[in-house]
Amino acid sequence: MDVSTTEEKIMQAAVEEFAEHGFDGARIDRIAGRGKINKAMIYYHYKGKEALYEGVLTMIVTGIYEKVQSLVPEELSPEEKLETVIRGYAAYLSSIDRRYIRIMLREVGSGGKYFKKITVPKLIAPAFSLITGILEQGMREKQFSDMESVFVVIQSISMIVFYNMMRLTLDGSELYPILFSEGKEEQYIDTLVSVLKNGIMRDRGE
Repeated sequence: MDVSTTEEKIMQAAVEEFAEHGFDGARIDRIAGRGKINKAMIYYHYKGKEALYEGVLTMIVTGIYEKVQSLVPEELSPEEKLETVIRGYAAYLSSIDRRYIRIMLREVGSGGKYFKKITVPKLIAPAFSLITGILEQGMREKQFSDMESVFVVIQSISMIVFYNMMRLTLDGSELYPILFSEGKEEQYIDTLVSVLKNGIMRDRGE
């Protein structure tokens, strides 16, 4: 990536540092060194490590939600909307910087203080609202079976997140090529969509 401004340099250096060390282990001195930035400039832009960490998390989660939100044109049927958003979210999460996934995993593993403060209101809650709205429309229109929509959302998102966690943790193992070699991501997404649709679609004969 061509990083041209001081703030972009700070952000990229911070992403590297937080991915490697998490919030507690990260150091402003190392971030300054990674980005070849005067430490005073970090404090000028972000006031401290906590504000910088919150800035990194905000960048990650707003980018994800903006992508998901952009996938759902109003003219599609609920079935088409659901498949579009699941395919798009799965493909996008598989394509983002692996360091973003590491940061999120470290955040959750450390207790999730900032996850609750930033990720829940900026990503989780609006994504739940978006997808449960699709599911409830499908139930009203008799395309989907009656269900507790929030749990369908949790199960769907969990499967996508877990797949991408495994991409990190299995790298270098004998299972990695089975799950992540060329063409496997498309097979995974097709399988995910098939399992989800078969689980929630109303029998056409009903």
